[in-house]
Amino acid sequence: MTRAADPTGLSELALFKDLSSEQLSKLAPLLQERAFPGGAGVITAEEPGAGAYVVLFGSVKVHVLRPDGAEVILAVLGPGELVGEMSLADSLGRPADVVALEGASFL
Repeated sequence: MTRAADPTGLSELALFKDLSSEQLSKLAPLLQERAFPGGAGVITAEEPGAGAYVVLFGSVKVHVLRPDGAEVILAVLGPGELVGEMSLADSLGRPADVVALEGASFL
């Protein structure tokens, strides 16, 4: 499910707390809210990174699989935290998989 971001709610996120109401109003139409059910893949490792996500509710697991098949959990992130930003900075593929641990919503 995808819908436009609410400018009022953006001011409650640490990432956007210093922006003015005018700036938030301009930013909101550029952001889309997406929901994922528990267990759904949000980001797949090695895919090109075209965006980053802010967790609105729920939680996600950031993990990689070692060559021997063992899973290494890098982080568990929750509301207000940013995920997927690393590949925006370096233009490389995503370094890890991100999976919703429960129903989760993102910007």
